[in-house]
Amino acid sequence: MFEINILIYIQNYLRNDLLTPLMRMITYSGNNGYIWILIGVLLCINKKKRYVGILIFIVLLEVLLFNNLLIKNYVARFRPFETYNSLQLLISQPSGYSFMSGHSASSFASAIIIFKFMKKRIGIIAIIYASLVAFSRIYFGVHYPSDIIMGTLFGIFLSLVTIYIYEKYKNSKLV
Repeated sequence: MFEINILIYIQNYLRNDLLTPLMRMITYSGNNGYIWILIGVLLCINKKKRYVGILIFIVLLEVLLFNNLLIKNYVARFRPFETYNSLQLLISQPSGYSFMSGHSASSFASAIIIFKFMKKRIGIIAIIYASLVAFSRIYFGVHYPSDIIMGTLFGIFLSLVTIYIYEKYKNSKLV
């Protein structure tokens, strides 16, 4: 019940006509990892940063497989707006289950890769953008706060494991 109170508070006191279009753009940019795929493609164009783009694609694939296809379907948690009629949906109804947030997982997985391998200024911008994507999902009432927190932590975990494996094997003939 605590989580729904947070969502209702956001709906009643933070949502407004100026912020909603910006949040809509941010949340839609996270759909299917579009913004992160675009960044990965752009990084792959640059031979010196191609490995960063490839690592982003790897973590996005991991999020798709582990979070979106396995965990979400196993947990099968309904979205808040489906359970609580008092939440007003301001975006098109997303498909699939709520736990964990795929937007948060893919955004933070990608942002951590960028933070690790790019200039810190760019990495900080990526983390701020990932945070905005994650918050937008609460703003629109399509995820519970715990979905966002766990999606964020899961994305960070996947990126750290991917970075660890990459760094361990980057000088071998396997990579």
